[in-house]
Amino acid sequence: HQIGRVIDRIGLYSHTFHFLGQSHHVRRAAGVSGEVSCIAHHRWRDEVDLDHVMYIRYADTYRLGRDGRWRIATRAVGVDWSETRVVDVPGRSAR
Repeated sequence: HQIGRVIDRIGLYSHTFHFLGQSHHVRRAAGVSGEVSCIAHHRWRDEVDLDHVMYIRYADTYRLGRDGRWRIATRAVGVDWSETRVVDVPGRSAR
């Protein structure tokens, strides 16, 4: 499964934070499709504390499950851009 690969990849980081922002959804006969924006932070320490920030769009389709709850049926992930930042940790100098 793809989720297993994601867990392996983010396991490299000491912290992650994913902020889900604006979204747009359209109801269709077969279900719902939508796009969700995300800013994903991935922290680790090299010689300094670093944060790899990714600006992501999830293109999803949703299906209603047997339990009456909506589930993600398919997901395509698009990365619009990314950057790596030095993190200012209070009480710790960058160098």
